[in-house]
Amino acid sequence: GFGSARSINRRYIADSFSRRERTAASAAFVTAGALGMAVGPAVAALLEFTVHDEDTESLFWQVENAPGWIMFVVWSVYLVFLICFFHDPPRRHKKQKTSVEHAGEKQALLTNNGKEANGDPLDDNGAIEIVKEQRTIYDYIAVIVTFIVYFVLKLVLESSLSSSPMISAHYFGWTGKISGMFLAILGLLLLPANWLVSYLSMSYEDRELVIVIQVVMLIGCLAVMNIYSDIYTVPQYVVASVIIFVSTNALEGPNMSLLSKTIPRSWSEGFFNVGLLATEAGTLGRAIGDVLLTACGAAGMESLLNRIFGLMTVLSMIGLALSYRFYSFLVPKEKDD
Repeated sequence: GFGSARSINRRYIADSFSRRERTAASAAFVTAGALGMAVGPAVAALLEFTVHDEDTESLFWQVENAPGWIMFVVWSVYLVFLICFFHDPPRRHKKQKTSVEHAGEKQALLTNNGKEANGDPLDDNGAIEIVKEQRTIYDYIAVIVTFIVYFVLKLVLESSLSSSPMISAHYFGWTGKISGMFLAILGLLLLPANWLVSYLSMSYEDRELVIVIQVVMLIGCLAVMNIYSDIYTVPQYVVASVIIFVSTNALEGPNMSLLSKTIPRSWSEGFFNVGLLATEAGTLGRAIGDVLLTACGAAGMESLLNRIFGLMTVLSMIGLALSYRFYSFLVPKEKDD
């Protein structure tokens, strides 16, 4: 919604952190967002335990609107801190642009009769003629692949989270309270997982982490399906859900870091910048995940599990195959343009 600043946050990460630090910064950003998703169900479950309509006559504090008041207080405190303490960090690409303009002015002073000091030709206005490099589709392969991977991971994550209450209630009889606490515990697991990603980013390339984590995500999608026996157990579902949730969230950090290192600098400017495009790709993935979940559940709860995660398995294979096929292209640019 309007409270989300994901696209702006990603621009700040790209502008304020060096290439070596971006993977760790992206992992920290993903951890903060996932912790918020974990705290939400935990607070909802806690309110369901403590707030009862029959115990109060107030129309302003009931089970239905208590979460809204909690969010109002949290957002109000956040807004106050934002106004009082947040300062917009400098943007590197603007500094680079200014430096180039100054360099061009300085170079123009060294011209003689329409030529530079080294003999390079100038245009009719006396400005240095710049030949733009022709780009092909292969120059953007890394960007396209990272967008596809991001789309798939958000689709898989949304399918897993949205289906959890229905699947757990159908197979194990879990209530909403139990499902909420389960999702909260999943969120807490991201702290050690993303700490590990940050640590490994110092020794391994982003593309290596992207490949490995995609393999783990694929294993989780295969493990969660009930195709191996007639009995579907709680340990199988819990372990597979942990693998899916942790891997999809851990994948976002190095994937977004790789995107920031391969994206053309010109894409960071204007309204349709890379931050907005990445956010919309993730939003599209979540929306399509909900649509697919609805379609797979139309035939009944008995077929929902295998249908939705069978489809997620195929999509995960496609993302992994693309990453492997274009592995040599998934390298940071020598310099931002």
